[in-house]
Amino acid sequence: MKRVIVVIIALLFSSTKLASAAGYVTIVNPVRIAPYTKNVTDNINRQYEILSTNNLPSTWLLSYDVMLDNSAIEKVKMFDRSSEDIGILLEVGPDLARAAEVEYDDSQAWHRANVIFLSGYTQQDRVKIIDEVFSKYYELFSDYPKSVGSWWTDSFSLQYVNNKYGVVASLNVADQYETDGYRVWGQPFSIPYYPSKTNAAEPGNEANMIDVVLMPWAQRDPVNGRRSSLYSTQDYFLKNQNVDYLKKLLFTYTNNGFNRLNQFVIGLESDLSLEAYESHYKTHMVLLNELASESKISVANMRDFAKLFKAEYSSTPSSSLFSNDLLGGQSSVFWHQTINYRVAFESDSTGLKIVDLRMYSYDSFEPYYSTPNKSIILDVNVFSLFDNISNSSREWYISNDSAIKVNQEEDGIHLEGSQGSIALLTDSSIIIHNTNKPPSVLLDLTNVSQDSTSTTISFKNRLVSNKTRYRDLSVEAYSALTSKKNIVMVGFAIVLLVAYVLFFQRRAKIYYLLILTGLCVVFAVYWYHAHLVDYTVPQGEVESLLILSALPKGRVLVGSGQCYHCARHTLHPVPSMFNIRGYVSSISGQDIVIDGSLFDTKSPQEAKDIISNKRVKYVYLSRYGDFQEKLQMSPGDYDMTLFYENANSQLWVVN
Repeated sequence: MKRVIVVIIALLFSSTKLASAAGYVTIVNPVRIAPYTKNVTDNINRQYEILSTNNLPSTWLLSYDVMLDNSAIEKVKMFDRSSEDIGILLEVGPDLARAAEVEYDDSQAWHRANVIFLSGYTQQDRVKIIDEVFSKYYELFSDYPKSVGSWWTDSFSLQYVNNKYGVVASLNVADQYETDGYRVWGQPFSIPYYPSKTNAAEPGNEANMIDVVLMPWAQRDPVNGRRSSLYSTQDYFLKNQNVDYLKKLLFTYTNNGFNRLNQFVIGLESDLSLEAYESHYKTHMVLLNELASESKISVANMRDFAKLFKAEYSSTPSSSLFSNDLLGGQSSVFWHQTINYRVAFESDSTGLKIVDLRMYSYDSFEPYYSTPNKSIILDVNVFSLFDNISNSSREWYISNDSAIKVNQEEDGIHLEGSQGSIALLTDSSIIIHNTNKPPSVLLDLTNVSQDSTSTTISFKNRLVSNKTRYRDLSVEAYSALTSKKNIVMVGFAIVLLVAYVLFFQRRAKIYYLLILTGLCVVFAVYWYHAHLVDYTVPQGEVESLLILSALPKGRVLVGSGQCYHCARHTLHPVPSMFNIRGYVSSISGQDIVIDGSLFDTKSPQEAKDIISNKRVKYVYLSRYGDFQEKLQMSPGDYDMTLFYENANSQLWVVN
């Protein structure tokens, strides 16, 4: 049966819903004691009074520091536990690290990604930290929490708290490209989902999911939030928007007729100054009370919403979201996501284009799953085929229609324009109804089939993981080949043998030379294969190199640095750490130039001369753990543009 859900029109929007959808608001109050926190107990007390006055249930996520504050805990113990969900804020501070007997880098600011998040520590240390904070919680409340949260909790830690302590709900920051040094980019857009066992930014399938409902903190404006995360439930007033904007944003999520269950998360970090934020918080809670009393929304804390979600879905469902420009502009966006991909169609006066397309893979590993984050920046960037925020050229123009109708039918989501069907979105594929040649990135990295009327895109399993294994000579073999002593000895031996043949075997010197040459070739082949070993290329590097493989042919400059003493957490050595660079060419199909001078120079003119003399079109940087290749100057000094970036790599295009 056909259900017309919504009509997308760049200048005018109308909506018809034939099926009701449940819209829930979840109030979450993360509580920490930061260096600027004046009185955390007073903050908690005043927030709780506002919630109680408006008869609203909520979740409180307490950091370890708060658990050490007797006054704060006495107040929390007075809460009505039937409505108040008391959980743990999984942030690491010096007191928690000390109690867990884990090394803490106090030379860094407390909010840096490599010190505050569990992903900055080894898996063994993550277990120690989690056990310590859960033990403290049990000591205070005589049970274990059902809810946890932080702006980023890695999948290893999520699986551990689920298996050992029965956690069912977790709060992660919603999609943001660059805020506070935390990039989480490409997860299911602002919806709850079950994360993969090896990548919390991707939904897992039934065989590879963590039984924890991941909920987005500070949900973004679906149109404007891609370009600025300030267009969110938290910071909209910093963009000179008022509560009417918040109300429109709330209804965009809770009145979404595409999904059976919708959620909108709102709250206040309790370390912040209430003098600055209390009026906003009170206004929000009064609004929620009014909407709940009018039966326009339901309010459920994290624990209770997780129960509802689990009762409705045994695995992450396909979901969709539409929004006009809440600021009154002409743009609109349609998001659709399944366990296999996420896609965003943006419509404006110029037409319709795909501005975001990502593949989700059941065997994907997030960059910090086993390797601790050694950077002050968090960089979780899901593999993207299109993403016009990271680079404006990475989009696909589909149609000149600015008025698009979206229908939800039994076979999937249909996008229709003035001249008929534009696209069909199913759980595993995207069918585009035009005859334009697809961009090369799709032809190279997805399964594409075309006929006279359409292009069908389906997604390759194990595309990335199949290329993480790379075989090359061992580090010792390369060392032997480049040893001056060995070069001299081998050269001297060859000279002696040739001289012997030429001067003492005159009658059969050609015969002996052929035998000698053959023996040398056989020995060289045997030696080469005897010294081949496996290397592990980090998945983030493979993703960047696959993107590079779809770009026009050109020489790639790579560094020549190495870090023999750097720790690794992979089955096999990481090649770039030992200055083994052949994998760059092997995966990308591009010719490489190895030269580290570009990464050392601080002279713009010298940098440009290096690029010109080497005749390179691309520059590629590798990053893994303590081994971090980086440029010394700003991009303009090199006359380059960043094309793709993640935790393990950077890909630059020479202008």
